Amino acid sequence: DIDVDEYTMFHILRSWVVQDEGRNIEAGKKLASHIDFAHIKSDHLVNVVMKCKFVNVSCVNAALEEIEEMMANQSPDDKEHVVVEGAGMDGIDGVYARTEDEIGLG
Repeated sequence: DIDVDEYTMFHILRSWVVQDEGRNIEAGKKLASHIDFAHIKSDHLVNVVMKCKFVNVSCVNAALEEIEEMMANQSPDDKEHVVVEGAGMDGIDGVYARTEDEIGLG
């Protein structure tokens, strides 16, 4: 029994399948069915997981739909946020939530 997240589990499986020059694809397909892909970031699902020969595309699509549904039903209280009080300037105090798109300061 290994205590790792889905992202790590996928990469362990991927490394094992790839290192044997694809001879483990069938076994990889069976093992991949035990990974809950909805716990992996959407962009990683699309850009990495979906391109693997041992992962069923319909599993990735189902995970993407599940993620989209979870995000749509997410309460604002569940999102990562910070409360700013006493900032010293009008209009600065308030609740700030992380957005889907990170905006840099550079």
